[in-house]
Amino acid sequence: MEHPFLELLEGDKRKIKRIILPKPVQTTLHYFGEEIPVQLVNYSFSGMGLYIPSEYTKDEKVILAESKLMFPQTEFMGHLVYQKRKDNQVIQVGFALPREEKSRYLFKLNDPDWDEVSDVETVKNIYTDLTLIPFKYKVEIFQNKSAISFYPTKMTDSGTLIGEFDQTIQGKVQLGEAYCNFDLFQTYHVFQTQVLKLDDKNVEIRLSPKVYRLLRRETLRVEKKERDYELKVTLTSKILDQEFIDDQVFDYSEHGISLIDTEGKYAFPKGMPIEKITVDIKDQGTIMGEGVVRNYVWNPELKKYVIGLHFIKGGEPNITNWNNFILKARYPTLDFQYKDEDHKKIWDLFESSGYLDLKARDEFDDVREWTRETWKKLSETGSKFSRRIKIESDNHIVAHLQMDRMFPNTWYLHHLAIDPKSNKTIGKDIYFVSTDVFFGEKSEYLLTLTELSKKWNQKNYYDFIKQYPNPSFHDLEKFHLFEINIQDFSNYPSKTNYDINFADKYELKYIQKFLENNSSDLLFKAYSYDDDFELLNFKKELAQHGIERDRKFVVLKEKNKILGFSQLESCTSGINILSYFDLIYLFSTEEVSDDKKLEVFKNLINESTKYYKSKGKDKITLTVHGFEPDKISAKGVKYICEDLRWISLTSLSKKYQSFSKNLYGHMLLKRESIRERIKIKNEKKS
Repeated sequence: MEHPFLELLEGDKRKIKRIILPKPVQTTLHYFGEEIPVQLVNYSFSGMGLYIPSEYTKDEKVILAESKLMFPQTEFMGHLVYQKRKDNQVIQVGFALPREEKSRYLFKLNDPDWDEVSDVETVKNIYTDLTLIPFKYKVEIFQNKSAISFYPTKMTDSGTLIGEFDQTIQGKVQLGEAYCNFDLFQTYHVFQTQVLKLDDKNVEIRLSPKVYRLLRRETLRVEKKERDYELKVTLTSKILDQEFIDDQVFDYSEHGISLIDTEGKYAFPKGMPIEKITVDIKDQGTIMGEGVVRNYVWNPELKKYVIGLHFIKGGEPNITNWNNFILKARYPTLDFQYKDEDHKKIWDLFESSGYLDLKARDEFDDVREWTRETWKKLSETGSKFSRRIKIESDNHIVAHLQMDRMFPNTWYLHHLAIDPKSNKTIGKDIYFVSTDVFFGEKSEYLLTLTELSKKWNQKNYYDFIKQYPNPSFHDLEKFHLFEINIQDFSNYPSKTNYDINFADKYELKYIQKFLENNSSDLLFKAYSYDDDFELLNFKKELAQHGIERDRKFVVLKEKNKILGFSQLESCTSGINILSYFDLIYLFSTEEVSDDKKLEVFKNLINESTKYYKSKGKDKITLTVHGFEPDKISAKGVKYICEDLRWISLTSLSKKYQSFSKNLYGHMLLKRESIRERIKIKNEKKS
């Protein structure tokens, strides 16, 4: 048979489920340039059954050809594959939807779905972890169509892995080249190997200097059986003129939901829109949206079909509520809802974690009050603009991360704080969840500003960055960070009278071109220098939620030549406690002496502070590179620390999540190994 749709017309022999409608649905078939009124009488995932009036046929036969089935809501492209006369007036035809070729996924070098790990220490840790606890991890060796499995027990100094034979999976593995695969810390790994020894008891293989790990899909599904949430889903189809209510949810993610077809009623045609989807979550609320049929597959474990739907949330607050629910289900230790009482708890965590050590405590008094109002506003903007992630224990917040959209396509990660009294691994889910947020909200870039001296930043960020030195992945820049107290600041003295003004439209074009020529492609796009250069559209979006956002440029000229400019970023006070959203960037545009450049910078700072003063700002932040702190420090200008700005593609976060899983998994496994050895030692004593 040429198409599976034919099988559903073979009575008991059909393999693909067909649903007969209780009453026909009137629709239109585009057939050889004509629009013919037809009736939809049955359907399956791969096609539909139609009644065509015989008056529209040629010699009482239908020509089996490509055609288009049209509904008011959508249209389907397909092929007429079958015909059978029902009576003198009607001919039944089969309308087959296009088939998608299925392919088995195979490991390939240089495949973007795989992450190459070549760092010597990281690779060694991965292999070591396999042997830390006997019989915990199983490794499979596959060679052509043959495969066996074994349990690693020892890694030798000569670069081999020795283990105990487990079983033959299929065929017969020989000595020689092969591949190995294993699951470690919820990540699938593969490496090339040589089988050196193999019998019914022992296995020895050569270890590779490179390991490849499969990166997870953009949004990881949550199976309902793993969580206690009760969901009831209502599907309303205008095409079928029916409503379906079901609580047999199989799994769900940011962009989809699937149902177990216990009653055999969901074999909807592929691509069919579901005009209304309502998800009622007990004790959580109701989410409204719409959807599209994506798949309908047999689940051998359930012995039932499962229908997969692409779920499109119906605007706010549905988007935020659904995404928060998904994240809460995926990471049950995390909380994403900001409440008024959280304000004090977060500041208490900042205190205990050392986050406030950068300045005297009384210098945070004003911003403490600003954050009370601003954080509440942020929580009301929806997940498109802001995310707050926290872990609570005994009515205290013990871990926290804030994520805000600093630029139109860029998330800024800040306010990471972890209680030092807590388990060191408590923050692992906070790192993992960032990937879900990036892909859930469809952002392209991420940005962090981190203090270089913190060991935790070294372990969690810089060690990862070293593994991916490709400049297309990262943009890294060190700079000195200063805080300017607007009230205390006195202008730097200047020996030269410069022309300083806000950039006009011609100067803005000059600045944009300068930034394009002197920035990485990553930075240029992450800072929205390519599109919405003055952030005018972004400003309007945020203003709808009561959040102010602005960007200005100040130019400094001597004899009509631009020597430098400052970029002034401003936002509602209190988003970040170190005023990172009220930030001055300085740029020199000409080759001049260091003394001249310093004078240009100081004059730009003088003029730029007037802008912030006019906006009622009390404290702002300044970034400077190329000069030691004492060259900039002055009355009202306080040196904070040396910082590193990291800009990255959000797509790299999948690699970061794999890195973090190995980092934390390695720590946890070592602890488990120690406990296991102590247990064995105590048993021997007794």
